[in-house]
Amino acid sequence: MASSLLKLAAILSLVFSILLALNTQITLSSDIEDDEEEYVLDTPLEDFRSRSRFLASVIKKGTRCNAERNNICNGVSANNGTGLLYCCKKHCRNVLGDKNNCGICGNKCKFGESCCNGRCTNIISNVNHCGKCTKKCAPGVRCQYGTCGEVVGACFVLKSFEFLQLSIQNHQFVPPIKKACMEVILCSSRSFIHMYVVTIIQSSNQREH
Repeated sequence: MASSLLKLAAILSLVFSILLALNTQITLSSDIEDDEEEYVLDTPLEDFRSRSRFLASVIKKGTRCNAERNNICNGVSANNGTGLLYCCKKHCRNVLGDKNNCGICGNKCKFGESCCNGRCTNIISNVNHCGKCTKKCAPGVRCQYGTCGEVVGACFVLKSFEFLQLSIQNHQFVPPIKKACMEVILCSSRSFIHMYVVTIIQSSNQREH
């Protein structure tokens, strides 16, 4: 029992370190959209029921709309052409920068991609869009994991998994599964780490009984 508790404490300590590395090194969340909180229309709305010219020229992100009637964001250009608003599921969305509605309503970008000018774009290793749209790396500098230049902390995640395997799994110094840092980072989520740790604990308990 005491041995299991010690192993569990070691696992939790390593997992905490992994989560810290993930949170500090990876900022590529699937929930990220464009940063604008409101859109200034390039052309004020016509027949808008408001006496305020400001209200007729500004639309807040997520404003409710109806694609069939009273549609206030039907292909409306905003923010000097950097935004293009459409009514997606009853809410105004910028299809040039919303990764859940990229280019057209309902087109979701994959993990590691962002919506850049209406196209799902790799921002993990793209020197022209490194970490976010239009962020260019200096000539000769590579983009690694969304950061221009070599990322030292990224491989810490891989080494932590290696240590877990070498120190706990089967209690033998068996060479760890060969995985590139990119593969480990892409599959390393809270749920993945949880399943990984649970599997190790279960296999360890089975060997003891």
